[in-house]
Amino acid sequence: MSLPEVDAPGRHVRTGTPVQAEFGGTRFTAKEFIADLSQAGVFLPTELILEPRTEGTLTFRATRYEEPFTVRAEIAVAFPPGNAVYEGEPGVGVMLKDLTPALRDRLDRMVDGTRDGSIVESIRRAVREGTKSLEQQLRGRPTDQKLMLAMQAEGPEIDALLKEGNPVVVTRLLKNPRLQIPHVRVLTRDARLTTPILLAVGKKREWIEDDEILFNFCKHPKAPRHEVKRRIVNLSLGKIRELILAPGVHPEVRAEAKKFSRGR
Repeated sequence: MSLPEVDAPGRHVRTGTPVQAEFGGTRFTAKEFIADLSQAGVFLPTELILEPRTEGTLTFRATRYEEPFTVRAEIAVAFPPGNAVYEGEPGVGVMLKDLTPALRDRLDRMVDGTRDGSIVESIRRAVREGTKSLEQQLRGRPTDQKLMLAMQAEGPEIDALLKEGNPVVVTRLLKNPRLQIPHVRVLTRDARLTTPILLAVGKKREWIEDDEILFNFCKHPKAPRHEVKRRIVNLSLGKIRELILAPGVHPEVRAEAKKFSRGR
């Protein structure tokens, strides 16, 4: 789903935001982070796919310090995993209904503030003007603010978020266009990485074609072994030999590396 970030005739401003939302009804509840927010609705990346026209209540807020929005809503469109129409992550588009003028005004201000990066700027200003380091500042911030920073982070901010290693934040950081191959090399050395993050790295060709990233992927204890076996053949001979000798490599992976080493 390609969602515009600027106004167009008949459309609303949409902005990427890590606001956590809960969409619920009589027999279901879906708690996810919003990928896109506008004055008309939200897109929730989720594998809990609800049928279009399903009605419920949507509750969300920009930070834990704000009064939550609670509005009636309806599923407008659904993209299940592996569908042929939409190649992005699975999810549902939720349309807001019966917004009062007061709620619409709050939502307008929230969308504008998110798009303008006001939360991110507050973090940067606190670092510039305070006595705490960036890492110390982040340690005391709620996850939703770190998620916001992850979408706009650059330089030392990316390094600090990678070092902290929060899997939810790192997942969002993978979508930051400023994330470069050296960052991903550092990322894939982290033993705390989750399997979904490793799989997300593996889906991006320019990353997984890098010999060091691929080596880290194959060596990582959380990487699915069927994926590792499939990708070992793409390692250079030097990296395959390094993988054979590396400590902590799963026996199946080591055996597969030995097989390819003998065949070259």
